[in-house]
Amino acid sequence: MNCIYCNDKEGNTRDHVPPKAILRRPFPPNLWTVPCCEECNASFTLDEEYFRNMVIGMFCHTPEASQLFDGPVSRAFERRNHQEDVFWKTLDVDNGRPFVEIDQERLDRVARKIIKGLHFVVNQTLITEANHILSFCEIEDSQEIPDSLEVVKFDDSFAPDFTFRNNALDWQLVFFESFQCLAKIEI
Repeated sequence: MNCIYCNDKEGNTRDHVPPKAILRRPFPPNLWTVPCCEECNASFTLDEEYFRNMVIGMFCHTPEASQLFDGPVSRAFERRNHQEDVFWKTLDVDNGRPFVEIDQERLDRVARKIIKGLHFVVNQTLITEANHILSFCEIEDSQEIPDSLEVVKFDDSFAPDFTFRNNALDWQLVFFESFQCLAKIEI
């Protein structure tokens, strides 16, 4: 079988969906994997780490998210000081109001990867040449969940770290019950 991400090369490795980087240890026994080529598998590593550091470190405010931040995230900062610098340099103040400057493209890339993987696991089909419309927000600042997601597949296998809802084209990814990504796939 070909890689589910590029659909070009042989899927000779397995990739975890959702990524292990956003889950706490001990990992659930039911981790899903999908066929992935070595190139795609390796190409997401730094983006997944950035995603985890930013989403968990900046936006998720639960004891479980703090446990992940105090563990793997802090250890990553100790091993690679430049990552901690990247993390703290995203904080700034404009007209007396704090804000976080994030690399939206990197967050989108990881969210698209997660959705492609979940779509394959849930529907046993590939998303090819799809355009994803993504928006991220904290749950308390949440936009309305599309009506199309009210009666959908819901999975809490990885709760509270990660849950999702989906129908044919709409997806809601929720990280630590604090931060969500809403996406519509246009095929």
